[in-house]
Amino acid sequence: MLCRTKFCAYLVIREEVWQGVKVIMHYPQTEQGRRELKKRIASVHTEAVVQYLTKLPYPKEQKLALLQAIRDDLDNGK
Repeated sequence: MLCRTKFCAYLVIREEVWQGVKVIMHYPQTEQGRRELKKRIASVHTEAVVQYLTKLPYPKEQKLALLQAIRDDLDNGK
């Protein structure tokens, strides 16, 4: 599959074997590409946390308190 986005111009392909599976990774070559990749990774992580919290069987207030505790830890470098 060909990548048809502007972002692909900043990528390098690297192949590795991980636990018997061939994995192809695309790494950015430029600082701008690395910044964009960091933003995309942060977005995916954020969405994963939100989905996880949404599925927890706790009241909304408790979920919000947990989210605030996560933010506080991030702000404090934990």
